[in-house]
Amino acid sequence: IGVIDETDHTIMVDVSFGTSVTAVAPTFTTTGASVTINGVAQVSGTTTNNFTNPVTYRVTAGNGTTQDYVVTVNVLPEGTTSANLTSSSSSVTITSSTQPVNITVASGTNSPTINIDALITNGAGSLPAITITGANANNVVVTIPAGTTVISSDTSWNGILTLPTVTTVTLPSISNQTLTLASAIELGTSGSLTFNKAVRILFPGQAGKKVGFVRSGISFTEITATCSADTQPTGDALAAGADCKIDVGSDLAVWTKHFTTFATY
Repeated sequence: IGVIDETDHTIMVDVSFGTSVTAVAPTFTTTGASVTINGVAQVSGTTTNNFTNPVTYRVTAGNGTTQDYVVTVNVLPEGTTSANLTSSSSSVTITSSTQPVNITVASGTNSPTINIDALITNGAGSLPAITITGANANNVVVTIPAGTTVISSDTSWNGILTLPTVTTVTLPSISNQTLTLASAIELGTSGSLTFNKAVRILFPGQAGKKVGFVRSGISFTEITATCSADTQPTGDALAAGADCKIDVGSDLAVWTKHFTTFATY
């Protein structure tokens, strides 16, 4: 299942390690009059192409206007599991603490989750490397490094991680300032989870924005610390439960040692 980004006009597809991508015939649907690559008409499920490098599809509408989409096929590293969540299959269960997992969440997926209960004992446990992408929550990308340990959680936590889901928050009232919400995502639980390693949350197109978090029992807190670099060692050097932010090109990266609801504004 491909993930379509209608803002950047890109399509991302993950395939298992060892998959040959030199002659692939994608299945697709379109509302356009035609779909071509370099002028060659494309037939869903029939026309093959080499996806070793990104391929540009051109969709032509009935009025003759065109829109290009760059399609990238990622061959996953050996030992990596891929899971595609959709409205009909919105949860994945992880039982190995060592096998990396790439999760893609399709647009319109309601309440996507990861069940890691098998890895958690008394509210703590070690996680594999997990990468979460997709169009479901403003294309936010979450990267959990291998060996990340849940070191504390709410006593009521059931081992279910909520994947990035669009929500809303009430921003604080600041004298002589008008704050406007840009995006808000719930991640992890409605309460809080804390980790021994830093998790990276990338907000595409949000460079220069303010960012903060809110959770049950704690008022909205702005993240004011700037990361010295956009690297895992820099994030890991954060104090327990701390965060920092850094602009990465046009995007905003947050390094955090906890999950809750985050908002840019």
